[in-house]
Amino acid sequence: MKKVTQSEFDTAQELHRKWLGREGGGTRMDFNGANLSGANLRSANLNGADLSGANLNGADLSGADLSGANLRGADLSGANLPSNHHYAQISFDGHGEQGRKLIVFKTPDSTTYSCGCFVGDEQELRNYIDRGDEQHQESRLYALTCLIGALEISERRKAI
Repeated sequence: MKKVTQSEFDTAQELHRKWLGREGGGTRMDFNGANLSGANLRSANLNGADLSGANLNGADLSGADLSGANLRGADLSGANLPSNHHYAQISFDGHGEQGRKLIVFKTPDSTTYSCGCFVGDEQELRNYIDRGDEQHQESRLYALTCLIGALEISERRKAI
């Protein structure tokens, strides 16, 4: 995973700004799988950016616009998120088939859960669990319950 420099990010952000404004020469920001750990992304317009699988550990995302950003599989642990965004994850041996990581990311507009190839809202996740392999239902429901509790704690702590 290549570490993205601040200069590379700034260039991509300018191209992304043009893409959002439908200006010529613009391209959607694509940092799929990139290493942005510790990066200064403060107040960045990441609307619609592809940050799936990115390492955002310790990144400063305060004031950033993450609406519509693809954060599926991104590592947001230790990231400084905008005050109205919340993140939680859980992973343990025995969760589902392979001890997968269940992640929730909540913005003012939506709450998205992701785990393996699944991405959707809470009801879609519950339906996915109900339709899935019976031997994994208990661990998946437990993971979801814990994750919802962790999200509630995150929201309460940020409200203080």
